[in-house]
Amino acid sequence: MTMPSRGNYKLDCPYCKGKGYVQLRLGGSETCLSCKGAGKKA
Repeated sequence: MTMPSRGNYKLDCPYCKGKGYVQLRLGGSETCLSCKGAGKKA
């Protein structure tokens, strides 16, 4: 089984999955506080 080629997933932020933002339950989104929107591990 191969991993999807979405870039280097090992460097992605574990909280936002490399997106740079998190989806809020009540709607909308917020910049990821862990990576500060960069999408990479700090």
